[in-house]
Amino acid sequence: MDSLRILLIEDIAEDVELALQQLRKGFPDAQFLVAATEETFDQMLVQDGFDLVILDYWLEWSNGLEVFHR
Repeated sequence: MDSLRILLIEDIAEDVELALQQLRKGFPDAQFLVAATEETFDQMLVQDGFDLVILDYWLEWSNGLEVFHR
């Protein structure tokens, strides 16, 4: 079975580290990708799908609802 692909959309480095630390406890074999900027997020959109997307609502470059609809 392939490992889970989890996309974390978060622009604050400390929050990324905290989230990844906790997520790795529950999903030790998952592949985590992080989009901290709009440019990185746009690059992630063209990749194959993700099994789970975790999205911060307050982003420096957008908000969670706008990102969700993209």
